[in-house]
Amino acid sequence: MNVDEKKLKEFLEKLFLENVIDVEKGVPITAVEKEYDKVFLEECFLRKYICVESGKLFLSQKGVQYILAMYS
Repeated sequence: MNVDEKKLKEFLEKLFLENVIDVEKGVPITAVEKEYDKVFLEECFLRKYICVESGKLFLSQKGVQYILAMYS
């Protein structure tokens, strides 16, 4: 399975910006599922860029590192 890197980058950036506001809160998974298909989200999860806890989606440490690497 191969994820569109541009779509992945945009997704992680958006998630990063939303998570920066309130890291503890996370993003409701239902809000994300409306915008992105399950296959895409599963691939992000399998790559360990995101984690899901209590129905909320969080950017993982690896996801944060991916974002920071884009800007360095």
